[in-house]
Amino acid sequence: MIQRIHVPFHTATSELSWFEQTFLDYISDDQLMVPRCSMSKAWLPLTARPEVPQCVEWVAASGAAELYSFVRYHRQYSSDFPVSYQVALVELREGLRLVSSVDVGDAVQLKIGMPLKAVFARRGHLSFIPQP
Repeated sequence: MIQRIHVPFHTATSELSWFEQTFLDYISDDQLMVPRCSMSKAWLPLTARPEVPQCVEWVAASGAAELYSFVRYHRQYSSDFPVSYQVALVELREGLRLVSSVDVGDAVQLKIGMPLKAVFARRGHLSFIPQP
C-alpha cells in the first residue's frame, strides 16, 4: 500500500521560516552563505528546520560547485526567467545541494559533473556559470 504524504510548497504568499528567510536575506545582499551546526560544525542542508537560531552559524561559501542534475524549460512560468532557461541542482564544494539557474548560451554545453561557479549577475539573483 502506498502512503501519500503532503509536502507543503512555499509560494510567494506562504510564510518562510527564520532559516529560509536568513538564507534569502544573504542572497539579496549578494552573499552565498551556508549554514552549519555551531556545536558539531556539520553542514546543515538548506531543507533543515532548526528551531533555535543560536544553534546555526552562517559561513561564506566558496562559490565552487558541480552540476548534479538539470532540466531545460521551454515555457515561461515567470517574467524573471525568459525562455529557454536551465534549472539545476548544484552541489556546492561544501557538500550542500541547492536549486538554481545555470547561465549558458547553449544547454548542450551542460554536462553532469561539470564545475560551476556562483555569480550574482543581477542584484539578489544567484546563478551559476561554467567554470573553465
